[in-house]
Amino acid sequence: DRAKVTVILATPAETASVDAGDTGHRLNLFFYRFEPPGLFPDRLPGETGWLRAYCLITPFASGEDGVSAGENDLRIVGEVVRIFQERPEFKLSIDGEDYLIQVIFQPMGTDQLNQLWSTQGETIYRPSLLYEVSLAPVVPVEPAVTPPLARSFGLPEQPDTFIEVDPDA
Repeated sequence: DRAKVTVILATPAETASVDAGDTGHRLNLFFYRFEPPGLFPDRLPGETGWLRAYCLITPFASGEDGVSAGENDLRIVGEVVRIFQERPEFKLSIDGEDYLIQVIFQPMGTDQLNQLWSTQGETIYRPSLLYEVSLAPVVPVEPAVTPPLARSFGLPEQPDTFIEVDPDA
């Protein structure tokens, strides 16, 4: 019987300070960077927008049944990678609308990893994964009302109307 894993949306420093209680294992999701998608530049107010979100995923496991906390950290990391490898796309339903989002593994260089963890105060480094969540919908509170499409454009034809031209004039 394994301990359950509690998912916490916070900074790694906040998750490290949370008492694990009975759960034993915590999985931290730290969304730290948001970017425009690079597509859809012509969005109007009230239309659904899109963002790329970057999430640092860090386990905070405890030891159990003779398995160290560090080994459980690696087991949780492996399980996250397996889940996202098997199913990189997820359906997200918001107010009856379905959206498809994708998680994309992003390798982290030593400099980026060091920079992220240096913002966490005295929290010691933990094994972590970085995923891009694309494209996350930004759903407006009041959706835009789209105007009706034009059925036709131009001047009406009037075949019974003739203009007479006098050749002697």
